[in-house]
Parts: sequence; structure tokens; C-alpha cells
Amino acid sequence: MGGGGSKVLDAHRKNLCKQAISGSESWKDKETKMLETFKAWDTDKSGFITKEELQEVFTRLGCKVSSSELQKVLKDADADKDSKISYEEFVAWLCRAPHLEHYFKLSQDILMRNMKDAMAVQQQMQKEMEKSSNPMAAMMKIGQKLEAVQKKGQDRIDKELKPVIQKTFEYHDKDGNGVLTYDESIIFFSNYAERLGPFCKSVSELTTTQMMKTQDIKVDVSSIQKEFNKEYDKNMDSYLADIDKRHKAAFAVLDVNKDSKLTKEEVTEALLHGHPKNAEFMKALGLMIDDKALTGGAPSGKVEMDMEECPVQ
Repeated sequence: MGGGGSKVLDAHRKNLCKQAISGSESWKDKETKMLETFKAWDTDKSGFITKEELQEVFTRLGCKVSSSELQKVLKDADADKDSKISYEEFVAWLCRAPHLEHYFKLSQDILMRNMKDAMAVQQQMQKEMEKSSNPMAAMMKIGQKLEAVQKKGQDRIDKELKPVIQKTFEYHDKDGNGVLTYDESIIFFSNYAERLGPFCKSVSELTTTQMMKTQDIKVDVSSIQKEFNKEYDKNMDSYLADIDKRHKAAFAVLDVNKDSKLTKEEVTEALLHGHPKNAEFMKALGLMIDDKALTGGAPSGKVEMDMEECPVQ
């Protein structure tokens, strides 16, 4: 499970998650329903779910699970390996997002490849410009080549990320009806926000370092990174403090059809870096970083790298 397990067990987990969160209208409502579900499964009131209690749950729901499959479920959910499931393990198991984790890892890999391509063109063009007797013509040629590289990078993003985004959507579509209802979107948005932070901080460090090298700017990159991290953490605290408002705003941005449900196409467009809807989505969550977040350790010039550039453009 967890992305590499039985499709049957994954389907059972999605079903269990949907039943636990069904009808949730807010983050607190979702948390309350999850706790109530945990208590209902914990029939001996020990504060843990045992293998026997897990078997009872599957039996009540009409899910046929073999002894070996049940053992796999317990092993997958039992993070501390004490042969029982705590509430924290229960929530993490039901709400995990393996394909979303893959999405961010692949996004960073694409970013590095796109940066490598851009650097190669920039270095090549720099040499040609130094040799050119017509600097203006050389500049125009550089612009054309960089535009071609940018298009190649965006095509790479779209081609490679779409299949992963679609799997992410299907995994969060707990009842398999082809859309994300609001209760399902609560888990999707929170999973996205939780994994976005480490990704953007890593991307910020990579792009800042590269920018300093290409522009030959002598500055302590760590001070810029520290300022970025501080600003991002502040935004994340704000997101958590006003999580329902942010989720509703994000849902409204993605719900292009205005039918109170999110389609695969709507979610895909929002998760493709470089697309306008991606920036709108992050702004709605309140997780965009202003340019000034990176000026703390920069020299007199402004450092241009906001969060729209952070996610792999």
C-alpha cells in the first residue's frame, strides 16, 4: 500500500476514508469525524486499533480481506511497529498521498533539467555575443533561443506531470465517482499544502544559487534562503490559522464549472507549474511568496524570484 501496495487494499482504504470524512464542511468538522470514526473502531476503548478490531471494521463494511491482506494493512498503518494503530497513525494512514509526494519529487527533477538546459543556452549565447560584431542581433538571437528553451521546459512539465496529477486526483477521489467533493478536497488541499513547503524551500535554494552564479553576484545565499524560509513559514502559519477560508477560496478558484465539485481537468490545470491557474491556486491558499522575501541578503538590485517561479517554470 502507500502507493506500492495492493489495488484492492488501496480501494478499501479510500472507502474507509470517505466514510470517515463524509459530509465534512470544515477542517474541524473533518477532524471531529475522523476522531469519532477512530473511537468507533476502537471497540475496547484502549486508545488503539488492534488487528482484531480492524478485521471487525472490514467485516462490518462487507470488505473481504484475507489474513495476509489484513496483516499488510496493519503493517502499513503501524508506523512505530507496536502491532496496533494509534490515532495519529490512523489519520496518517487514511489521508496519505503517495502520488502527491511523487508529484513534488518529479517537479523538482524537472526544474533541475529545465535549469540545466537554460544554463547551457545562456553560456553558449554569451560566447557568441562576445564574438559578435552586432550585439543587438546577438541579443535578439539569445531571446529567441531562451524562448525556445522555455517552451521546451513547459512542454516537459505538461507531459511528465499530467499522468502523476491524474493519479493524485484519483487517489483523493475517495468514492471513485470522478469528481472531488468538498469533503474530499479538504484532504487534498491540506496534503498539498503540507508537501508544498519542503518542495518550495528546496527549489528556492536551487534557483537562488543558480541566479547568483549566472549573474556573478557575490552574496551570502544562506541569508536569502533564511529570509525565504521565514516568509514561507509565516505564510504557512497564516494558512493554518485560517484554513477553512483558504480551502474555500482554493475550491472556488479550481471550480471553473461552478458546480460545487472538482473535475480531473480542473485539478490538473491547477497543479501544472507555469499555468495561470497554478498561481491562482497558490494565491488562494495564501502560500505565494512576495519578491521582498528574497531581498534580505541581496545586493542593491532586486532579486526576482517569487513563488510563481519557485514551482518549476
